[in-house]
Amino acid sequence: MPWAQRGYVQMDEQLLVKEASDWKDIASTQTPKTRLQQQVKNGKRTVRGDGFEVTFDDSTGIIHSLCYQGEDIFLPGCGPQIDALRAPVDNDNWFYTQWYPNGLHNLAHKASGVSAKAQKNGALAISYTITSQGRRKGEIRGGSSGRYSIVEGEEMKPADFHFTTNIVYTVYPDGSIELESSIVSSDPALVLPRLGYYMQLPKSIDQYTYYGRGPLNNYADRKTGSFVAQYKSSVGEQFVPFPKPQSIGNREEVRWCALTNAQGHGAQFISTTLMSTSALPWSAMEMTLAPHPSELPEPTATHLHLDCQVTGLGGNSCGQGGPLGKDRVRG
Repeated sequence: MPWAQRGYVQMDEQLLVKEASDWKDIASTQTPKTRLQQQVKNGKRTVRGDGFEVTFDDSTGIIHSLCYQGEDIFLPGCGPQIDALRAPVDNDNWFYTQWYPNGLHNLAHKASGVSAKAQKNGALAISYTITSQGRRKGEIRGGSSGRYSIVEGEEMKPADFHFTTNIVYTVYPDGSIELESSIVSSDPALVLPRLGYYMQLPKSIDQYTYYGRGPLNNYADRKTGSFVAQYKSSVGEQFVPFPKPQSIGNREEVRWCALTNAQGHGAQFISTTLMSTSALPWSAMEMTLAPHPSELPEPTATHLHLDCQVTGLGGNSCGQGGPLGKDRVRG
């Protein structure tokens, strides 16, 4: 035809043939050769095994460091921690101003009730109860100008918005770590931009592979045109240079993702159900505060989000309203 060459794809669809089956959990794959060693010193709990070492911070309940064969997976103190913030997108104009008075931009984490129990299969289960709350209430200024600033206000009080998490890390003899958590908040009706875990990896770990919807950005209400497959790119290639940096890189229905360095060394993150993921050279706050891509700082880390859900985009910047209720994350 005058408008397309022979073989041009006019429409496409992907159909589910069968659900995944024969799933093996981590415990069933273990063939322990050595016993795990645990040491508690100065508020840090270190577990060592054959070729790996993981250290937990008992004051926060966060993985302080994780090392496989001498290579660090996380920046110090930047293992998985509860996060609910994203850089506002244009369509977030219906609710982004409420994120900052509720302290989503400066969450601090405090752990209590730590316990560690050896398992019959050689694993070690470490559990915490973690309270995550903003340090101060904030106010975002700048309106629709794209030149945002955050003004910090009064300190958060115990009754103000916060998350309570019961979490269990199970460290296995082969170095695998299982994270199970139950998260509730003090305001179940509050609409959150996302809910899940955020971590920072060395910027040299910048090769991103995932099995989920792609290869372009997709969200809960913008995903059916993105097919499930295995995709690979650099972390830098996940960035989309909108005139104003904003939340980008989200991928829905991800089964697993992996981040590695140029030598192929790194870590794989597997969900037992489905998750939303993103891996970018900049944090949500760095993208929020940069008016243009050229004003973003020099990358210092790879920023990884593993979310149970991310609020959809809706269409409020054009007047149709926010996302449907089923596409909103609530506290």
